[in-house]
Amino acid sequence: LNLFIQEFNINVEDIDIDKYCCHPNLVSKNDDVAIIHAYGREKFWNCDEYKIMFPEWVENEQKWWSIQEKISRSTNIDESKPLVSCIMSIYDRMDFADESIRSILNQTYSNLELIIVIEKSPNQDKIEKELLKYKDKRLVLIKNDTRLGFPASLNIAMDASKGKYIARMDDDDISLPNRFAKQVEYMEKHPNVGISGTNGVFFGAYNTEIGVETDPDLLKIITMFRTPFIHPTVIMNKKMMDDNNLRYSTEYFTEDYELWSRAVKYFDIANLPDILLRYRSGNVKLTSASNNAKIQKSHEKIVHNQIKDYLGMDFTPNEIGVVQQRLGVLDVCYNYEETVRLRENTYNKIINANKKIKFYNQSKLIKYLKQNNEFETSTVHQNIVKRGVKMVIRPAYSRLMARVSHEVHNETADIYEYVNKKCDNILKEIKKKEK
Repeated sequence: LNLFIQEFNINVEDIDIDKYCCHPNLVSKNDDVAIIHAYGREKFWNCDEYKIMFPEWVENEQKWWSIQEKISRSTNIDESKPLVSCIMSIYDRMDFADESIRSILNQTYSNLELIIVIEKSPNQDKIEKELLKYKDKRLVLIKNDTRLGFPASLNIAMDASKGKYIARMDDDDISLPNRFAKQVEYMEKHPNVGISGTNGVFFGAYNTEIGVETDPDLLKIITMFRTPFIHPTVIMNKKMMDDNNLRYSTEYFTEDYELWSRAVKYFDIANLPDILLRYRSGNVKLTSASNNAKIQKSHEKIVHNQIKDYLGMDFTPNEIGVVQQRLGVLDVCYNYEETVRLRENTYNKIINANKKIKFYNQSKLIKYLKQNNEFETSTVHQNIVKRGVKMVIRPAYSRLMARVSHEVHNETADIYEYVNKKCDNILKEIKKKEK
């Protein structure tokens, strides 16, 4: 800011909170505003409305990317560094692809190729034309003659890759500039790791850190119950994937989780704690709420396969349900006490089977299952009581909410807060009586 002020002789004045500490749409018509900071979730780069309101921001961004691309093309590639093959599949849209592609081509680690498989669609030729605008020799385009689906398209890219490492990327997320540099460094130092991912942060509809486990032993255990990776953050050792015939299966809705569930049989997996990906949140993801049933069914099958293949047991659907961690089974069960007993018995079966087979680290497995069971059991007990209390109280306050919600939003929020406090107080009284 100091450089801007000096270079362009910008007058410095006291902050007028009504004029400058506000949303961009409130100052868009003021020509005297030199610098605008957009607060809130909507920013210039993720809000189409702001891009229309502030065309100069879009123009400046394009100039910035042009400068970055010139620097990238002029950089001498250090071929002594391992080649990274980044694979991506695009189907029938280019809504967010530009930011994603540029985030790969402008990595600080420049010895890479970006392989994009263009899935067959009505817009396939149009998408290819758009992609050909990138004047970068590291970009490799493959067009599918027929629509093969996402897993098969990724397999085509994996087979075409030339790098020592294969990195994943989606067409709507953004990789941070130092992502590949950090991931390659980690993989080079840990030759026993075949696949590693990173931490990430959501952006778009909501913004929060995602969080990942980093201990390879724990990740192997976690994979028995749920996916261990943020898919577009992973990097894979190509030779280790090829040697063990590891490719995405077209038979599962959650093809990434299924692949990781097979990979843990052959080598270690890991996660870097660093946030190296911005993961777009909202309704544009395939794994959205509307597909929850398909995801759940796919996950259950993957969990069943692991328990059978690695521990030699055939679990019943109920047993699979109580260990499957994608949904809080205890939170929605009809017979709480019976389900808790079933879960404890199922966990004991896993522990006893692993004691003989030794596929998982036994001490970490016991600790993980114990912590998971204690956490969910305690939280579910409170949730059940709260739901019961709210069922009694809700009829009383719902009519009041209907009368006032159309008048003042804050009053409605106050009512919710009041009811929640009442529930908490009742819960405390119940706990006192139990003691």
